[in-house]
Amino acid sequence: MVVGEDQPLVREGIVHVLTEAGMDVVGVAGDATTLLDQARRHCPDVVVTDIQMPPDRTDDGLRAAQTIRETQPDVGVGSPEAVPGSIRSWCSEWSGGAGRPGRWTG
Repeated sequence: MVVGEDQPLVREGIVHVLTEAGMDVVGVAGDATTLLDQARRHCPDVVVTDIQMPPDRTDDGLRAAQTIRETQPDVGVGSPEAVPGSIRSWCSEWSGGAGRPGRWTG
């Protein structure tokens, strides 16, 4: 899994929750350019990204997510901002609950 979040404290929290939920976080990014690089480099199962990220702090994370979907269609891409509830429930939903593998692309 690759995590894209520009606020370091939030990014560290997301990585912590994902790791505690049994997910392997193979890359982190604080901006959209690095997010694209990490996704290409690691070919993760899932990319979790913030929508508003540097460099423009508008929809750079969203545009990076769209690029990842177009260029790496096997990679699930999503944002916890778009999922009701906490990131922990998002992790459980993605993993299929009880550790079963899953795929979330919402």
